[in-house]
Amino acid sequence: MRNASAHITSTTQTGLDGLAVRLLGQPSPGIELYALLTANDPNVAGSTIYQTHRDKLLTAAGLIANG
Repeated sequence: MRNASAHITSTTQTGLDGLAVRLLGQPSPGIELYALLTANDPNVAGSTIYQTHRDKLLTAAGLIANG
């Protein structure tokens, strides 16, 4: 995601396409980072990919902060 946000090459696009398959469960050739982040998360009803992973990071940070 970091590389794709900075620049798109055939290598970064291939990585982003692979990530999209893993997260969305279907091929999305040529997907852009914004489209991936704002796509509905098929594993969490009513949530986007961004929201799901943001929530996981916030939960982990809270657990770490509170010991």
